This record gives sequence, C-alpha cells and structure tokens, in this order.
Amino acid sequence: MKQHIRNGILYLTGLMGCGKTTLAPLLAARLAWEWMDTDSEIERITGMSIPAIFEKQGEAAFRREERAVLREITQRKRLVVALGGGALTLPRNRALIRGSGTLVFLNVPPALLAERLPADGTRPLLGEGDLLERRRILETMLRSRREQYETADLILTPEDDTPEELCETILICLGAQT
Repeated sequence: MKQHIRNGILYLTGLMGCGKTTLAPLLAARLAWEWMDTDSEIERITGMSIPAIFEKQGEAAFRREERAVLREITQRKRLVVALGGGALTLPRNRALIRGSGTLVFLNVPPALLAERLPADGTRPLLGEGDLLERRRILETMLRSRREQYETADLILTPEDDTPEELCETILICLGAQT
C-alpha cells in the first residue's frame, strides 16, 4: 500500500546496527532533503559521546536530551531522521514521532545485528560480550521494543538488501520516488 511522507519528515527506527544511519543520507539525497542522526545530534549538543552520557549521567539524562532533539525536529520539514534504537521506548517520544512524520521500521534479525556490531563498548546497551551474548541482548531488546516498532507506517525486513536497494524500496512503498 502506497503512503506519503507526512509533514515532510521521514523517521527510520529499529535496533542498533539495522542501517538507519547508513540509509538516512541515501534517502535524503534521493529526496533532495536534509538528514539527521539523533544520536550524533545529541553528541554535538552535549559535547559528549553516547557511551560517556550513559556512564556519567545515565540513560534518563540521555533520554531527556533525545526528547529535546525530537521536539526540535518536529519544527522542521524535508528531513530524514535516523532515530536512536530506543527513541520509541518512551510514550511521549512515540507521540511526537507518530504525530510529526512517517515512521519506517527496519526489522533486521538480531542474529544478523550481532554479527554486524562490534563488542567494543561503543554501544552502551550492548556491552562487550561474545557473539552469543550480543545476540541474546538484541533479542531481549527486540522483544521489549517490538510493539513500539510495529506502530510504524512501513515495516521492512532487510537482510540481503544493499542500502541502495532498501532506499529504493522505501521510496516506492511511500510513493516518493524522485
């Protein structure tokens, strides 16, 4: 079913490593829009890395910063947004996102994500465990977030798709081919 991009904002959601930050600039280029990664924007505003925010201030402080960034985003148009994987966990964030644009869920299987993501401490919620441990953590995250993710306007399960193929699929499904 074809849809259109509501209010000129296209949000990408899914677990860490699903390709949001890779896909956002590709979609933005095709649409001749700007793009933003909320985690990078939080790092820019705070002057701290995401792991440092989690370590020094905690997840609650990170979520407050995330909400402030989301409020700013809702005032813009012609923007593709790569959301942090947990952005939809708070009801207020979900309401902001759902009310201000079109949401696409990249439903990449946790086993594939565990292979993609390094165990180097750069992902605070993932830790530094082995492949099996990372997969278990990702499966648990997906179980706890699935209901929120599935509120998306479009749900895709990319596994072997290249970013360019996935970009094309999204644009076709949303009726936004350029």
